[in-house]
Amino acid sequence: MSTPFSPLSEPFSGTPHCPSPCSWTGVLCEQNRVTVLRLPGFALIGEIPIGIFSNLTELRTLSLRLNALSGKLPQDLASCKSLKNLYLQGNLFSGEIPDFLFSLKELVKLNLGENNFTGNISTGFGNFIRLRTLFLEDNSLSGSLPDLKMGKLEQLNKKE
Repeated sequence: MSTPFSPLSEPFSGTPHCPSPCSWTGVLCEQNRVTVLRLPGFALIGEIPIGIFSNLTELRTLSLRLNALSGKLPQDLASCKSLKNLYLQGNLFSGEIPDFLFSLKELVKLNLGENNFTGNISTGFGNFIRLRTLFLEDNSLSGSLPDLKMGKLEQLNKKE
């Protein structure tokens, strides 16, 4: 038998015992599908590996706020089509806000504040018709928000 951090002492045969992600701290599931992933202030550091979100198609809430995550947002975040709440504030994400983010049509709350995003504010923000909360403050974004079709927008913070 091996511990999670030691090499296998015998040849691998079958599926190793691994608890369901549904039992992990910060993870909530419905019908064995991850719907909520909350890891705020977990001291997560570095870039998010590509492919980590590709099977989380039922994810509705993702909170990775107040960590030290860096680099660009991974493209496979676009596979989270059910995402309603995305909290990424207080990290070190950089580069332009990626266009694939605007394909997440179900978003109600989006917080990208307090990162290192740069570039012009995309016209893609106009695609969020369900958005109620949008925070972009403390980034290096330029320009103004497009003509928003967001009749339900209740909170907006864009200050630099």
